[in-house]
Amino acid sequence: MKKSHGILLGLVLIALGIYWVLRVIEIIPADFTLFFDGWWTLFIIVPCVIALFSKGDKALPAIGLAVGAAMLLAEQEVITWTQLKNMILPVLVVVLGLFLLLRALITGKHGSATDPALSDNRVSAVFGNRLADLSGSDFNGGTVTAVFGTAVLDLSRAMLKPDAEIRVRAVFGSVEVRLAGNTAVRFHIVPLFGGVSDRRADKPDNNAPALHVSGTVTFGSVSVV
Repeated sequence: MKKSHGILLGLVLIALGIYWVLRVIEIIPADFTLFFDGWWTLFIIVPCVIALFSKGDKALPAIGLAVGAAMLLAEQEVITWTQLKNMILPVLVVVLGLFLLLRALITGKHGSATDPALSDNRVSAVFGNRLADLSGSDFNGGTVTAVFGTAVLDLSRAMLKPDAEIRVRAVFGSVEVRLAGNTAVRFHIVPLFGGVSDRRADKPDNNAPALHVSGTVTFGSVSVV
């Protein structure tokens, strides 16, 4: 994923630089522009398209792509912003229905909608709350998922390995990581209508051992407490 983002950013910068040079030497007319109504939605659409063809969860990029495409249609006046606003609630109903369906299928297949064994350091909360206390255990990294629920990962008394990483996915839900005050946090999160915060009163300096938190947040939140 990081490699794809680097390639994309490099190509964009090269294209913008060439365009700028051609404007300066007047090969491209002054009244010509690359920008169109809704061009800014590409900053939502393009990363989501790349994510769909990369390894990892596909649900969040699909949601982001749908949101970006709808905004582009509104900017192009194919639909109105009023129509887009009025579609939010029906779309949320459809999303809720899909997750209820997936939850039922998962429950029918595995007997419960809860997480796999915590020895895999995977924690998920789907339409509910989940607390995982890893006190006294060695922690290299793991995955925390919250879908219409709250997932809490307590690492306050865990033994963190150097540069341990947590991958988070929050969709209409919240992820809370409880962390000791002597551990720094490095966020590498793409928030799509979501929030990310370190709510600890006493934060360590930048030279302290760090926990890396990466992933995506869609209409949700990720917080360190």
